[in-house]
Amino acid sequence: MTADSGDLRGKRRAILDAAAALFASEGYAGTSMDALAARANVSKATVYAHFSGKAELLGAVVRQLAGDFQSPPEGLSSLSAAEGLRLFARRFLDLILDERALSTYRLVVAEARRFPEMAETFHAVGPEVGLRTVAGYLGDLTRRGDLAVPDPELAAMLFLNMLKAGPHLPLLLGLPPGPVSPAAVIDEAVRVMLAAYAAPYCDGS
Repeated sequence: MTADSGDLRGKRRAILDAAAALFASEGYAGTSMDALAARANVSKATVYAHFSGKAELLGAVVRQLAGDFQSPPEGLSSLSAAEGLRLFARRFLDLILDERALSTYRLVVAEARRFPEMAETFHAVGPEVGLRTVAGYLGDLTRRGDLAVPDPELAAMLFLNMLKAGPHLPLLLGLPPGPVSPAAVIDEAVRVMLAAYAAPYCDGS
């Protein structure tokens, strides 16, 4: 990597960090490109050289937050169905319970009606990508004969929503997480998936 490419990456990271902080503190509408450039210590022209506008910036912030969850983990094919589902579950809860992700979700929900392009970008680069990743894994498990999932996308949606049913909503509302631990949520969600989609002569363990 050359010094110039390193400088460009450093500026891009500074812009994304500034955008994440300003979106959380000022909201989508309240974040100006001038303020963002000042916080990132770059010119406004530099910001526009990397991003066409705030919607693209929000998309990049979401991709940065969700990066680990949106790609299959290394060695996934060597794990049992139970182990693989647990790994996805832990990564998903680590993502959605992170305060930066909670702040971004609050922002999108609060301003989606006023800025539909922002909501569409968030959904396309965040939840949709994660859903396709899990659905792809469920399809792989079915082809391997470890599970029998007739509609991987629907099953992935149900699995992720089971995981969200624990501490996510209370934390999103700024409340204590409640008595159900993330570990307990993972245990039950994985148990339900293995029971619901068990392949003949296979218990998924």
